[in-house]
Amino acid sequence: MKKVKRAGTSMAYMIVCLLLGIILALQIKSTGSHQERLALQNIEKEELIAQYETLMRRNRELVDENNRLNDAIRNIDERSSSDSISLQLLEGKLQQCRIFAGLLPVEGPGGILTLSLQPGAILPEDYLHRIVNEFRSNNAQAISINDQRVVGMTEIRKTGTTANPAIMVNGHNILSGASVDTAQTVVIKVISGEQDFRNAMDFLRSIRSSLSEYRVTMSEVTSEKVQIPALPEDSPAYRIGQLSLQPED
Repeated sequence: MKKVKRAGTSMAYMIVCLLLGIILALQIKSTGSHQERLALQNIEKEELIAQYETLMRRNRELVDENNRLNDAIRNIDERSSSDSISLQLLEGKLQQCRIFAGLLPVEGPGGILTLSLQPGAILPEDYLHRIVNEFRSNNAQAISINDQRVVGMTEIRKTGTTANPAIMVNGHNILSGASVDTAQTVVIKVISGEQDFRNAMDFLRSIRSSLSEYRVTMSEVTSEKVQIPALPEDSPAYRIGQLSLQPED
């Protein structure tokens, strides 16, 4: 009976020891796992911090690069604006030069003077010179004779024979000779302002009676919109082949 009791007691001790061993092993394993997790968390935290610092540094670099590019764009815009203004000024100057040279059609206020020739009538070319000069002296900015633009190099001259003269402007005949048996007209268009046109006509009235002796009548009309054609670049009046700029001193 005592042996059975001792055996039961020993078995109980063994079971208790086994349970304590299992609990201790589990505790040790749990502690090890916790330490491993802490180590992994520390590693992940350091990696995250390193990645964060890298991203922040890259972000600062991108911000600096963006600011640099914005500054470059502003500089380009400012230069483009300045270049555009300069180009517009140059284009404006070129336009004025082309207008002054007579290479562009123009319009403006002024008037139209018409010389009507009876069949067989003769118009001396010096009358055209006097008329053109009078308009020029009264602020004419553009003149045409039968749609031939009058510029600095325009020639107005008599052609044909003494008995049968004709008149040429810019290399084009604007009047045929006296042998023509139909009426002819010379239309002189002037852009000068309507009042300047009237002032010029006041001075030109003195030649009205002289023209009547040649069977030529004179009439005029003012207009708010006189249109004058351009001088073609192939016109004899457009001669620049021998011209060059003088060197600066």
